[in-house]
Amino acid sequence: MADTHDHLAPAERWDALLRDPALRQLLADAAADLLANGLTEELGSLRLSLLQVMTNETESDRLVSQVTRLVTATAQALRVQRTVLQHATESGEPMTAFLARLLGEVPAPETVPLATPSASHDPTED
Repeated sequence: MADTHDHLAPAERWDALLRDPALRQLLADAAADLLANGLTEELGSLRLSLLQVMTNETESDRLVSQVTRLVTATAQALRVQRTVLQHATESGEPMTAFLARLLGEVPAPETVPLATPSASHDPTED
């Protein structure tokens, strides 16, 4: 299926995507779920992953790396939850508009340089 925005520059495609009614509905649904349930399921998954890593990983370097990633992801999820819920209680801005505004601050995917893997990192070990 061809992208209907192929003729646009990357930044214009990103803007068009953010105005797309299907994405707006997805944002509205996500916002309603977040307001109703927070990130309970996501945080629970992170906790289970952390428990699994701490129980099963025997190599200390990998244990430290994986625990660090999971703790960072958990902290980020908690910050997102706190920010969104605080916004919902303190602002008159509709949640869909708030999420769209946040996404609008994210650079268009084509403008973000791809990270190059470190020569010492073996992705098969993740």
